[in-house]
Amino acid sequence: MLHPLSTKMKKILLLFLALSLCFTSVANAEESYLGKVQMEGEFISSDVIKLTIKIADLSEGIIGGAFNLLYPSDDLLFLRYDPGTFLEQGGDPLYLVKNTDGKIFAGITLRRNDSFPDGEGVLLTFYFQLNSGDNFDFTFDNGVLSTLKEVRQDLEKISWESLTMKRGDGDKVVYSSNAGGGYQASILSFGSGTSLKFLLLVLSTLSGLLLIVFLKKRDDKRAGSSVNFK
Repeated sequence: MLHPLSTKMKKILLLFLALSLCFTSVANAEESYLGKVQMEGEFISSDVIKLTIKIADLSEGIIGGAFNLLYPSDDLLFLRYDPGTFLEQGGDPLYLVKNTDGKIFAGITLRRNDSFPDGEGVLLTFYFQLNSGDNFDFTFDNGVLSTLKEVRQDLEKISWESLTMKRGDGDKVVYSSNAGGGYQASILSFGSGTSLKFLLLVLSTLSGLLLIVFLKKRDDKRAGSSVNFK
């Protein structure tokens, strides 16, 4: 027969529930992104794709960024790139773009004495020629945005979104998303504060449950060994 929880055990249970809710709310708050790197795809002719790389919702100014853009080289031929307007708000940025088989490396940086833009804008635009295929996947790899605070620092919690285009999309603009493989820089790494707090939440919950079981067994033992005088 189960005995009802004592008042002390009820207080302990409520305390651990409150701590769990506190940790969960902090973790959820910290999982918001500092910014996003998005793609917009468009068929500007029957055989040319225009792929625009955009910065969105960036809450901290950056000196530059770098990334690999992966694309289906069997189906697409890289033609050229155009500089964007986002980093130009801060000065005269330097661009390095190198294409290898199925991968474009892009690096853009301002100088130390320039101003560092935030907010939103176009970072780069790429153009591809269609050779074959019907579905075209574009994904980021090893993406990083950097700020400058005495020394150069890479920003965590930046969302790098993937994009899939279909030949049947016609002339409409297709937008990227995190669904199906978006790259989330650092937000899930064990070096981040969110993962540390999640680990503390798990440990706190487990230790609380063990303590409750221990106290329950002790109360049951006391109840079983007590003498009821009438």
